[in-house]
Amino acid sequence: MSKTYRLGAIGFAHMHINHLLDEFNKLPNIEWVACADNTPAVPSRTMKPSGRLMNLKYAHETIGIPKVYDCYHEMLEKEKFDIIIFCPENAKHGEVAEAIAKAGAHMVTEKPMSASLSDALRMVRACKKYKVELMVNWPTTWSPAVRKAKELIDSGIIGDVWEVKWRNGPSMGPLSYSTGDQAWLPEEKGEEWWHQAAPGGGALLDYCCYGACLSRWYIGKPAVAATAMKANFTSHYGDADDNAIIVVRYPEAFTILEATWTTWHTGIPTGPIIYGTKGTLVVTSANKEGRRVPVV
Repeated sequence: MSKTYRLGAIGFAHMHINHLLDEFNKLPNIEWVACADNTPAVPSRTMKPSGRLMNLKYAHETIGIPKVYDCYHEMLEKEKFDIIIFCPENAKHGEVAEAIAKAGAHMVTEKPMSASLSDALRMVRACKKYKVELMVNWPTTWSPAVRKAKELIDSGIIGDVWEVKWRNGPSMGPLSYSTGDQAWLPEEKGEEWWHQAAPGGGALLDYCCYGACLSRWYIGKPAVAATAMKANFTSHYGDADDNAIIVVRYPEAFTILEATWTTWHTGIPTGPIIYGTKGTLVVTSANKEGRRVPVV
């Protein structure tokens, strides 16, 4: 008889937690135990799609997590878990992961791994110390088109990769996808961590991380240098950046990463676009199943 895994959730800042909960909920051998949000520096007051209040409500009422704690530390003391999904603010990943590791639970979080190298190392060290596993979910890596691109690169069809360009698709920010009476007002957005710099909000951490992950994978070597710029051009209800550019130097390649929360239409394929010594590979993800991959 297969084991039944006891699951919990901590932190509802990132709306991608809903997808992670959905995926785990499809498994036959899991039992939801409890959940708790971490305490934000600025309290959320708006119950609209993608907001932390709505995310927590979804976990309790739709997913069916039976217990909701006010404090995740109390939850970890009183309950026993095998796996915990955690999606607090980017800058809170380190402290939450450490608490989960001390409780002896394996864990899954959403990209980016953390807001800083020091927090990432804190997470790794805690997992090693308490002998638990950590998984960071990168949604793009599950894309058939993205994986096909890696297969083609490794086959040598475009030669040696010397540049990777990545830009996120059309986006007016993470809270821009609701319409009508569910649309977020500027002052409501300003109260959410996404538009606050201190907790790790901003377009750079939200979107450039995708390109950083993919370019390292495609190029196959560690970066040797990087420089970046970020700015808040139009989202003045918050102090986090809404546009960013990172240029990364590899031993024999460049990467250009662009993140934007202010673009209605990208005008060009968002990619990634991979330039090689024998050809260029444009990943459009136009075919969901990844069945048609024209080679020009």
